[in-house]
Amino acid sequence: MSIWVALTSLVLGTALAATCGVRTFLPLFALGIAARLGFVELGEAFAWLMGAPALLALGTGVVLELVSDKVPWLSTVLDVLKAPARAAAGMVAVAATMIDLPLWVVAIVALIVGGGVALSVHVARGGFRLAASAKSGGALNPVLSILEDVVVAGVIVLSLAFVSVAAVVAGLGLFVLWQAWRTVRQRRRRA
Repeated sequence: MSIWVALTSLVLGTALAATCGVRTFLPLFALGIAARLGFVELGEAFAWLMGAPALLALGTGVVLELVSDKVPWLSTVLDVLKAPARAAAGMVAVAATMIDLPLWVVAIVALIVGGGVALSVHVARGGFRLAASAKSGGALNPVLSILEDVVVAGVIVLSLAFVSVAAVVAGLGLFVLWQAWRTVRQRRRRA
């Protein structure tokens, strides 16, 4: 496998992990469809993502997540509960796109980069949503949710189509992860 293929697959996976931090199921659903249509190659262990059962389950998850996110109180409760799922989805996104690499490399990168980026983006989004809810009494949540849906869908499609877009999104996701790491480290020093 060439270094270019390894790098582009990692960039795509990281970009999708970043979007998993906002929408848990949509990035994996899109990745499964793209793989099924032959636009993306998945790692051998992740061929199940393009199978009908996975696409049906992920598609159902997409619909339920998109609808539930429009209800302010339900959105808040589910955001807390979905944090581990978003990290796991980020790990799957990174691992599924990394092809022809040793399993130990895929596992470590997926855990650190995929899970870390998804969780960091999730926390950053949660902070923004909390501030918006405090200022608007929750009235802005459905509008912000629709905006997030459009942006995430656009980023996913553009990341799947253009490696340069995926690289920018991956870079932003890694920046958010780095900022979260710095914040935790600074708080530990103060304690």
